[in-house]
Amino acid sequence: MLSLLCARALQAGIETDYVRSLVRKHHLKPDDNSVESEQWPWPVRIYTMGSFQIVREDIPLEFPGKTPQKPLELLKVLIAFGGQNVPEERLTDALWPDADGDLAYQSLEITVRRLRHLLGEDICLRYGARSLSVDRRQCWVDSLALENIVKRSGSISADRVAPKYREAAGLYRGHFLPSDSGCEWAVSRSETLQSMMLRLIEEAGRHDEGQGEWENAAACYQKGLDVDCLAEDLYRRLMICYQKLGRRAEAIRLYQRCCSVLQTHLGIRPSPETEAVYASLHQ
Repeated sequence: MLSLLCARALQAGIETDYVRSLVRKHHLKPDDNSVESEQWPWPVRIYTMGSFQIVREDIPLEFPGKTPQKPLELLKVLIAFGGQNVPEERLTDALWPDADGDLAYQSLEITVRRLRHLLGEDICLRYGARSLSVDRRQCWVDSLALENIVKRSGSISADRVAPKYREAAGLYRGHFLPSDSGCEWAVSRSETLQSMMLRLIEEAGRHDEGQGEWENAAACYQKGLDVDCLAEDLYRRLMICYQKLGRRAEAIRLYQRCCSVLQTHLGIRPSPETEAVYASLHQ
């Protein structure tokens, strides 16, 4: 009960410093509904959206000497593969593709030990039954939290989608591990998270439109274009929002931007549906 009360207080911004000290004093763990919360005083927080950073006890981790490349790469790969019950073989294939079985597994065990030491919390990783996991009650990861929020949104009522979108939008600060965009595992995960975010954005935007909340819908679609500048549907929906708000000039400039982006990246013109919205701006 105390964990639940602390989670609600942090969410509402009530006496946050005191609540965080209470959590640490009693070694409280977040309940199932709070594992996405960035506000919880996690021993370790890991950021992968827009950039890569490890924060330990609220202090960003820095490497004044040689950067421990392999443990960090293991952490990135583990998160890219979903962070939960990732088979040893999948990890070794990604990190030591040319090593034979025994050597690869030995390398994995050594690297897990080094990563635990790096994080400063043995409890952040669960290693056993030939698989590796991030302990979601000890270590917060932005992309895993985002995925959980999107999955939860699929089973809630339409009127609660918009708040979930705003929570997810706060986590999506950029593409997944952009510095590792040359790695297949990073690209695949980035595309999955992008698709999840766009789906949630469209659902939230449509809901706001249905409620006549055109400003909220416009902000939602603009965030969507930040996620994927080639999403023509979002240009069209945003043009409609601007039209409803009487911001005709902005809608025209948005159409021109849409034309330029689609021509530059895909060599195509906007669809007839988008052209029809543009034509309606001149009526």
